[in-house]
This record gives sequence, structure tokens and C-alpha cells, in this order.
Amino acid sequence: MLDVIKGIMSTALKDNTILQFAVITECLRIAKDTVGVPWQSIFTGANNFASYSVLDGDFSDYFGFSSDEIDVILEAVDWKDKADISKEWYEGHVFGNSYVYCSWDVINYLSALKKRKDSKPMN
Repeated sequence: MLDVIKGIMSTALKDNTILQFAVITECLRIAKDTVGVPWQSIFTGANNFASYSVLDGDFSDYFGFSSDEIDVILEAVDWKDKADISKEWYEGHVFGNSYVYCSWDVINYLSALKKRKDSKPMN
């Protein structure tokens, strides 16, 4: 399995002449990923990684919807009256310097509203 993953990473990231930028999520500290043995890292064929956590401010606005984005979304679908309940349920996640709404929950709530106008927000 290690050889398969290393091959994918090398082909997709390092040897890909079309790719200029890639984002890998759900990885713990890529630079230190060694699968237990330093010379067997799945990223041996790729280099030049930068690792950012949710505590870094550089990309914190991209981890969820901002309050302004929620306003635009709700206005576009004529549900501006749902702003307060959306804020109460889904805002408050802190990433770096940003307070954001959980995008997954907001999208699920809007999907439920589309099906039934009286839907309530859920975790």
C-alpha cells in the first residue's frame, strides 16, 4: 500500500506539469509523515510542502462561511429572515483570526429548508 500511495503522490504532485498548486486536507503535519520509518514517507516523491493548521491566520477565512457570505447566500435565496437562527446555530467556529460559520451545517440547513420551509436547524 505504501508503494501505491507514494506513486499516486509522486504522479499527482511532483511529476504533474499542469499542476501549479495543490491543497491536501485531513493530513497531520505532512513534513513529519513517515509511516513510522523516515525513509518510507508517502511523500518521498514530492517536496516543497507548507503546513498550515486552523490556528494559522493565513487562510483562516477559507475554513467556513463569513458573516457577509451568509448574508449574500440568504439574500440570494430570499431567506434573509433565517440570518439570526443561522448565526445562533452555526457561527462561532474560530480559525486563526476569523469567526466563521460551519459551511457543511449551513448547506445542510439550506437544503432542508428547500425541501420543507419549516425545517429547523440541526447539529
